[in-house]
This record gives sequence, C-alpha cells and structure tokens, in this order.
Amino acid sequence: MKLLYYSSLSLLLLLLNCSPKNDEATAENMNTDQLDEVADSATNTRRDIVARPGTEEDLDPLPLPQPVLQLLEKHYSGWKQPALAEGVEKNSRSHEQGPYSVSGDFNGDGQQDYAVQIQQDEHVVMLAFLQSADSWQVQELKKDILFNDRGNLKTPYYLYLTEAGQEIRNQQNNQEITTPYDAVTVALNNNAEIYVLENGRFIRYNSSN
Repeated sequence: MKLLYYSSLSLLLLLLNCSPKNDEATAENMNTDQLDEVADSATNTRRDIVARPGTEEDLDPLPLPQPVLQLLEKHYSGWKQPALAEGVEKNSRSHEQGPYSVSGDFNGDGQQDYAVQIQQDEHVVMLAFLQSADSWQVQELKKDILFNDRGNLKTPYYLYLTEAGQEIRNQQNNQEITTPYDAVTVALNNNAEIYVLENGRFIRYNSSN
C-alpha cells in the first residue's frame, strides 16, 4: 500500500516549505511480479522521454521500455504526460536530460534505470523504475498537486540526472555526501531534491541548482 503525502496547494508555499534533512521517498517500494519479457528497448543511450526541440509545443514523446509502460498502466491507469508551467522547459535546458524523464544506473548493478514525472488526475507524480536481470520495480519519489495556471493544470517541476561521484550538500544540515550511483533530481526553480538510493530506498537530499 502506497503512503502518499500531499504537499502544499500553492507554488509559493512549495518554495517556502522546508523539507526534512534527508528523508526517504514518500512511498514504499511496490514490488512487481516477474514480467514475462523484459523489453530490449532499454539501452545505454541516455535520453529524455521527449525530444529536445526549440519550443515546448514541439515536445514529442519517445517510447519508454515496455516493462515501464506496463507498470505505469498497472499502478497509474490513465496517466499522461503533464504540461510544463511557464519557464520550466527553459530552466531545464542546461541539463543533458529532462524535463520529463531521466535514465541512469540508480543502484550500481549495471542495468539501465528510469525516472519519470507523470500526470494522474490533478497530481504530478515522480517515479523511479529499477531494472534487474528479470524484473522491474517501481518506487514513488514524490507526489504533489499540479499548478493551476488559469484553469490549466501544469507541472512546475523538471527532472535531471545527478551522476555518480558528484558531491552534494544538504542545505539544511550542511551535510556533504558523494553520490555512490546516478541519482534522480527533482527541481523547482532554484531548489532541488536529489533522490539517492540507499539500502534499497530512495533518500531525499535538499540542495540547490
């Protein structure tokens, strides 16, 4: 059973809200049954779920690995790609991946893992998908209310990859760690939450872009 924590209803409160020093991701692991097939579409090529066009209107979806799509349909039926709030696509341009998805090795096993943000109803949900030799697992990193832009629901967040070996500092307790594996970063303007897998769970570190 997922434990879902709803954060502030306004973008302003999101910016002002102080998170715990380093928290576990806001949902328990959802272990899945072994899939009959692991699609061979998961490659070592790092790319976004969408292309990198000149304008947000040109963002075209690219296929995710079939097991990821199966898990999305199973646990988040009716999901779709969210619209981006003003300025989000521009802020994400300095990063190689994002704003909708990233791929990397989140647990150091040599397999390609994925993280995405999706829209489900009025919420934006950030998810990580971990691949093993014969199965996939999904963990929910964050869930929030979508930003209401004059009646249009949009995500104020963008994702990017923090690669293994990067030094990150928690602004609240000044703790510094070196990321052991690739990590998922969820950014909101100049604020960043970096999700690092530790002992099978994603732990959140607060940082800045």
